[in-house]
Amino acid sequence: MGVIAEIDRCATVAWRAGRADHANSLVGASRAGVVDSGFSDKPVLEMWSLHANSGRLKSVASTPLSAPCHRVAWSSMETESLSAGIVAAGLEDGTVRMWDAAKLLSQGRIESEEADGAVLYGSSSSRRKHKSHTRGIQFNPVLKSLLATGGAEGEIFVWDLGSDPSRPTVHTMGGTPSGSSENASSGPDITDVAWNRKVQHILGTVTSLGVSVIWDLKQKKPLISIKDPRGRRRSSCLSWSSDIATQVLIASEDDGAGAIRLWDLRNASSPIREYSHHGDAGVLDLSWSGFDSDFVVSTSKDSRSMLFSASTGAVLAELPTTPSRNFEVQWSPSLPGVLSSSSFDGHVSIISLLSANCARSGGADDEGGASTALAASFGVNASEFALPEDTVNSKAEVSVSGNVQDLSGKAPKWMLKRCSVSFGFGGRVISTGFTPSAPPKSGPEAEERVLTARRSVKMRYMRADKSFTDEVQEASALFENASLESMLALADDRAGRASQDSLDAISWEYLKLHFTPRSRAEL
Repeated sequence: MGVIAEIDRCATVAWRAGRADHANSLVGASRAGVVDSGFSDKPVLEMWSLHANSGRLKSVASTPLSAPCHRVAWSSMETESLSAGIVAAGLEDGTVRMWDAAKLLSQGRIESEEADGAVLYGSSSSRRKHKSHTRGIQFNPVLKSLLATGGAEGEIFVWDLGSDPSRPTVHTMGGTPSGSSENASSGPDITDVAWNRKVQHILGTVTSLGVSVIWDLKQKKPLISIKDPRGRRRSSCLSWSSDIATQVLIASEDDGAGAIRLWDLRNASSPIREYSHHGDAGVLDLSWSGFDSDFVVSTSKDSRSMLFSASTGAVLAELPTTPSRNFEVQWSPSLPGVLSSSSFDGHVSIISLLSANCARSGGADDEGGASTALAASFGVNASEFALPEDTVNSKAEVSVSGNVQDLSGKAPKWMLKRCSVSFGFGGRVISTGFTPSAPPKSGPEAEERVLTARRSVKMRYMRADKSFTDEVQEASALFENASLESMLALADDRAGRASQDSLDAISWEYLKLHFTPRSRAEL
């Protein structure tokens, strides 16, 4: 594990999702609540291109912001008019701003906010604001036109960009809209939002009072609430499993043991696992890998960032240390084993699990650094929604502080052979591969069903073609007593059998020349 690229910025980061040829693109925005080394009061949003060979993140576009950010997101929603998707940012003043990424890239460096012609939404004429800071923002990974944002006083907005992102339809899920005359009581601040990776209408939110709410957008109401078992503890972030739709990791920012907990919504009365590898330090951010559901990376107030196993809790590796703590870690959605980390000391680092350890160079220029209603909501029968027996009432607490395993002892899932084949005696052929299991008979749309894959082993018998085997035996006997005359006769026979002027006929005629006494002259 090592740093493959860096840039000197104190920024929150989002990767570009979508096609593999865009996997090296990122967007970053000045982090709220942090002052950079130059004491600059001019927040900016930048787009970077990853150049791992030179160890740099190259700035390819930038635009000024009216306020710094807590989170940014980059949608892979690409249309004829939006060839590079949409970039969205939640600003400290509550503004949600969106840009046409293709126009940002084409305009390069924009000097003033008023001159930014790439803004789709969030200008002074179309601004819709949360009451205060916007801490959570994420595009739906399935329905890419949906954007969820979370702000102060329990406000949760779901933005439907539809065909015209400049005029989105905004649905309020929590709190009250800005400027509303309703005298509704204010809720706790939303600290993070995350869409379920498998069920497109499920949204998770966490709050500053330790209450996590899972929303069902189809029913437009909370599906289930999860409370911190230790009382009111500020939740910092959450992340959904890429394999099991009902499992979610929730982290607490307050100092205390068991800062990360794994919950299964099928039995939300208590967590099924607790991770205490950060000791008593509160967790600032975590990210669950989409390529290997056993890989989770977290960063905390102890200035350590860990890669650990979701199934066992064992720490697999520790990310390269920084002079100051990291406040954000994000797996790349397109590059297996690659993640970004952002630190308070003004570094954005790109780290690869498969690279050798690299020492931080310490210097960088402007361009970059060196280095049962619940079951229905999920689209399955209640009988198929039962929690596995080995996890019911078996909360496991794992404490592996100081016990870091060698990452080389665990092969990531993306390196697993998807299929294989081998020939045996008697015409036998054995093959292996992954076959999806049959979809459930009940449930709504097929794309919302949680499917599993099972590895199959198949044995087949290859039936021999008699004409082919006869030719092979004839050729084998000919090669045992080969001579120029016999080889010339073979080539002449095959050329006569082939269609005239075909590639086979030309090939055999060419071979005949090599067996004639005057082959050079004939050629």
